[in-house]
Amino acid sequence: KHRREYEIVLVSGLRIYGAPAVIMCRLLGKKCILRSDSCGELSGDYASDAVSKKYVKQLLSAAYFKIRNSILRQVNTYVAISRDIVDEFAAEGIPRSNIFLIPNGVNTSEFSPIDAESKSQSRAQLGIPVNDLVFSYSGRLTREKGLMLMISAWHKLARNHENVHLMLIGTGKDMALSCEPELRQYVEANSLSSSVTFVGPVHNVA
Repeated sequence: KHRREYEIVLVSGLRIYGAPAVIMCRLLGKKCILRSDSCGELSGDYASDAVSKKYVKQLLSAAYFKIRNSILRQVNTYVAISRDIVDEFAAEGIPRSNIFLIPNGVNTSEFSPIDAESKSQSRAQLGIPVNDLVFSYSGRLTREKGLMLMISAWHKLARNHENVHLMLIGTGKDMALSCEPELRQYVEANSLSSSVTFVGPVHNVA
């Protein structure tokens, strides 16, 4: 309906919309830019935990990504938000001259240090000791984010250092690659509840 009003389509996230967008852009004569939201989207590694180890399923998965990636390679330009994703694109056969590194920006007027009194109030509301060194993650609690690796690393860190705390901001509820239940089980099984807080989904991340 609006095809005469634009010339370029920017697709953020390759997993669902990437291939359909490329096909439609080819049909409509539009330029297409693909921007990967996280590691493993082009290589298919994001789905490795979700695919059964049974040989037939592995073959079907490999065939799917081979066909899909043959479509994704027909775009005009690729945008990567990290150097790891640049390397992933290159490993999948994308010329580096066609990959642009544009990291995510931060609104420093919103995400900036707060005064000591406000910090103490925020810690009290979240139940975090005032003197703890706080680490925080904000985003989907899904497998492709590397959260199971992070929580195992946190186990070692918390075991060797006192006064550290991890905040997990976000949820994996109703998401295909959610690892939130596994994260919660790991925290409970390894007695990490005192150093890990599941904040849950929020509308005001700052």
